[in-house]
Amino acid sequence: MVISEKHRYVFIQIPMTGCTAVASELVQQYDGRYILSKHSTYKEFLQQANSEERSYSVFTNIRDPFDRLVSHYHKFLSNHEDYLNPEKHKYQSRKTTRYHLARVTYIRQAQASFPDYFAHFYSSLNPMLPPPQLAIGQAQYVVKFENLENNFLNALQHLGINAERGLPLVNQTPGRKGAYVDHYDQGITELAVSALGPFARYWGYKIPPAWSLSIPQYATSLFNLKMMVRKVVS
Repeated sequence: MVISEKHRYVFIQIPMTGCTAVASELVQQYDGRYILSKHSTYKEFLQQANSEERSYSVFTNIRDPFDRLVSHYHKFLSNHEDYLNPEKHKYQSRKTTRYHLARVTYIRQAQASFPDYFAHFYSSLNPMLPPPQLAIGQAQYVVKFENLENNFLNALQHLGINAERGLPLVNQTPGRKGAYVDHYDQGITELAVSALGPFARYWGYKIPPAWSLSIPQYATSLFNLKMMVRKVVS
């Protein structure tokens, strides 16, 4: 998470959306400073913010969930963030550690392709929810990964900040090649639409037209129910 008292903004970092590049640029060029942890939630920010900071403009990044999950797989495949290093586990929750270890271990032991990985960990009866960092309606401006640099420059303009340069790209996923749709074979497209479709629609993305599929009503209902439960317990 990044904050700037000078420019009165808070940047919420949602994983796998290009947020590392944006956060780094804000700190280097636009009077930002890191606070809390990288992927802290907006709620955690509000719990420790003063009344002035709570009035700051909030912006964040998002990315097509179908594409985002492909990059997630490739990061686990390459052990991009040294997930197996016990030293890293000291600085993250047990839940996060279990999540990472389960995926890296499965991919390595099963030599799993992306369709294998997806079918193993995702279910049509358990639609994926958006990351918990913030509700999309809490952001005054949203930077989309698909148009990262232009959206970031527009965000600066929205904040009344003159851009110093284009946005350098950092923390790119190793081994990732081709369009994300090429990773979804016909054996998992229906599962993918049920498991990810409601989340994609929530963030304003569409089902790939080539799949000729619609989100099942039961998946939408389950997604809405899970969102309601999250709101109550969070």
